[in-house]
Amino acid sequence: MKKILHVIAQEPGKTGSGVFAKNILRQAESKGYEQTLIAGMPSYGDKGEYCLPDGICFEPVLFESEDLPFPVVGMSDQMPYQSTSYDELVGRSLELWENSFRRHLDRTVKSFKPDVIISHHLWLLTALVRESFPDIPVFAFSHGSDLRQMKNNRIHNMRVGKACRRLDGIFALNDFQKNLICEFYDVSPKKIIISGAGYDKNCFRENNKKHDPKIGQIVFAGKISKAKGLDILLDAFEIVIKKRPGAALCIAGSGKGIEYEELSSRAKKMKGVRLMGNMSQCDLAELFRESDVFALPSFYEGLPLVLVEAAACGMKLLVSELGGLRDWFGEKMLDYGNVLMVQMPRMESIDKPFKEEERDYAERFAEALIKQIDRKILPDACEIRKEFVKRKSWESVFESIESYISKL
Repeated sequence: MKKILHVIAQEPGKTGSGVFAKNILRQAESKGYEQTLIAGMPSYGDKGEYCLPDGICFEPVLFESEDLPFPVVGMSDQMPYQSTSYDELVGRSLELWENSFRRHLDRTVKSFKPDVIISHHLWLLTALVRESFPDIPVFAFSHGSDLRQMKNNRIHNMRVGKACRRLDGIFALNDFQKNLICEFYDVSPKKIIISGAGYDKNCFRENNKKHDPKIGQIVFAGKISKAKGLDILLDAFEIVIKKRPGAALCIAGSGKGIEYEELSSRAKKMKGVRLMGNMSQCDLAELFRESDVFALPSFYEGLPLVLVEAAACGMKLLVSELGGLRDWFGEKMLDYGNVLMVQMPRMESIDKPFKEEERDYAERFAEALIKQIDRKILPDACEIRKEFVKRKSWESVFESIESYISKL
């Protein structure tokens, strides 16, 4: 039986990549693998809040502690918890960060003796793992935020690129992302495996109670930030509620900092808008089942897990035309109206549109929201959605991963 060491630099289960990591742990546990997880968390946190599988040995690297006197370092500028950005991780703070993770890695590898290491994000921790253990097979997942770091962060990208080219394999979410990895990291496409992303079918499923969802109830779930397009969604909803007075917008998620304060303050003042805060997966699934349209006007994503979760609960989807999503959904999902995609604005940077483009984008998004609210999903479309969802389980994702690591 193989032993797997999983590593992620941030908190497990609290972002899209963290949820992804936790589900890979669950699938590997169901297959009988011995596993240890190294991840970042605040020193005042509670291990139990991450709801990790019982059989996992969790070795946290503690931040806001004597060894690491700053918050957990996050892949995005806006994390759903207090965090440090990688732009700030230089000099003494970088030295402390490396020393702490290296100590945990060295101790764990010595005692656990993993057959394979699976790292999350093609970024600094993956580079550190590859440099430290050249004789252990190392695979890494790209979640999209690492590509943004690689493009924007000139402090660390040369080191990261060199280390990532020496990985035994890279798991990408889709072909679009695979092409970006080849371009940004100068990695051979032969090293990249498309794993896709999955959903928890025990939690996210259609309503068995047979009552209809609330027509016109829109849901956004994710970090409360401008990169997710939430300010655009609020602009669009102001247009929608004038034309469909019964519409409602539920915002699930949280954030930190000035952007979060500005967006949440605005949302609280708007008619028909509810801030739901952080929700458990099961509570979020229940909100999806009672709602009509899931909206994601994000400017940059890897592959949002929440889209397949919402589809699994029977929701109609509205999303910005992010790279790779059209192929991932497939033409039938679009042709039958289960998904509507909105043309992106011209972008000033990888996740920031030109200011003069924002109003037009909000109006396009509002028009599409009304179209989805008014759309009646016919039985044929329901069958297409069910076929799509069936192919996106975590079981199938782990099967594609296992087929590669089992060859070692």
